[in-house]
Amino acid sequence: MAPPSDIDRLIALGLNRYGAGDLDGALLMWEEALAIDPDNAKAASYVDYVRHNYELLGAEPQIAPADEAPFGIEEEPEYHIEIIEGELEHRDSQPMFPDDAVDAGWFDDEATHDVSGVVNANAANGPPPIELELEAEPPPAP
Repeated sequence: MAPPSDIDRLIALGLNRYGAGDLDGALLMWEEALAIDPDNAKAASYVDYVRHNYELLGAEPQIAPADEAPFGIEEEPEYHIEIIEGELEHRDSQPMFPDDAVDAGWFDDEATHDVSGVVNANAANGPPPIELELEAEPPPAP
């Protein structure tokens, strides 16, 4: 019986060939390892798997036509939003931060003004901040 390192080397070479798409070369390496140690479970399982799935593993991948794409992959529909004058009701309430400096910061790449005083002043006068915790459902099993 050969040392375990020779068997491991043959199994690794078989895996490299398998990864490169050379199924016959992989089978040859694993069968060589089995010739040295017929009871090697790893080499035997690789040989059995490849022999059992040889046609499937060696076939060219098939691409489904666009109308039969899996998982509901379809072209995104184009959305149009139309705003018609008079649809929205007039509101008497004011924005939470009426300071123009806060609004201007949204469009400045490098905002140089400090709005913390505005935020802190509004927080002191208004209700306590609301903390939201969001949860998501795991995706359904295929």
